[in-house]
Amino acid sequence: MTNEERDQHLKKGEEFCDQATALAKNGDYSAALDFFNKAEEIFVGIRDQHWLNFLRHEKLQTLRQLGKFDLALKLADQIADGYLETGNKHGLSLIKIHKADILSDHGDIVEALESLWTAEAIADSEKFTNLKGYIYSSISINLMSQENFALAIEYLQKALENYSPSDNMPECAWCLSQLGICYRAVCYLDKAEECLEGAYQGYFKAGDQESGHKVVDRLKQLYEISGQVQKLNRLDHKVHQVLQQCR
Repeated sequence: MTNEERDQHLKKGEEFCDQATALAKNGDYSAALDFFNKAEEIFVGIRDQHWLNFLRHEKLQTLRQLGKFDLALKLADQIADGYLETGNKHGLSLIKIHKADILSDHGDIVEALESLWTAEAIADSEKFTNLKGYIYSSISINLMSQENFALAIEYLQKALENYSPSDNMPECAWCLSQLGICYRAVCYLDKAEECLEGAYQGYFKAGDQESGHKVVDRLKQLYEISGQVQKLNRLDHKVHQVLQQCR
C-alpha cells in the first residue's frame, strides 16, 4: 500500500468515525455501531493502533448504551491491550474506569472495584491528578452498593479534595449528596444535613435545578426523621432564597 493509498483509507476511516460519534451523541446507537464497525475495519486494515484505540473507546460507550455487556467487556480488554501497546497509561487508567462502569451496570461490584483499584494504582504511579476525582467517585458509588458506607465516605472526601468548586461544581454537588446519603446511613444526621445543604446549593449554582430539588427532598426526609420541625418549615423559604441568589 502506498502512502497516498493509506492516507485515503485513513481519511475514510476518520469520516466514518465522525459519523458514528455524531449518531451516538444523538442517541442513534444502532446506526452509530454500524459506522464504528466500518471505521474499525479500515483502521485494522492499515494497522493504525492509535486510531483503533480512540475508535474502540468511543464504540465501547455505544455498546454499553445498547446493553451489549459481554461485547463491551471483551472490547474493554482489547482497548487495554491497545493502550499497553502504544504506551498510553492515561488511556489505560481511563479504560479501567469505564470497564468498571460496565461491570457495575451488570451488577459485578467486586470485579468493578478490582478494575477501579487498578485505575487508581496507575493514576497514583503516573500522577494523573485529573483522573483521581473520577476514580474516587466511582469507587465510592460501588462501595455504597456494598453498604460499606464508612469507606465510601473516605473516598467521597478524597474525590472532593480533587475537584475544584469553580471548575467542577456539579461533581462537587454530587459528592456532597452522596456523602449526605452515607452519613444518614451511619446515623451521623448533623453531617448528613450539612452535606445535603451544600449539595442542593451546589446543584442550583451549577444550574441543575432538577438534581437540586431531589436533594431538597432528601433533606426534608432527614428533618422528618430527626423531628426537626422548625428546619423543615423553613426549608422551602431557604431554598427560594438560594435560587434567587443563583439567578
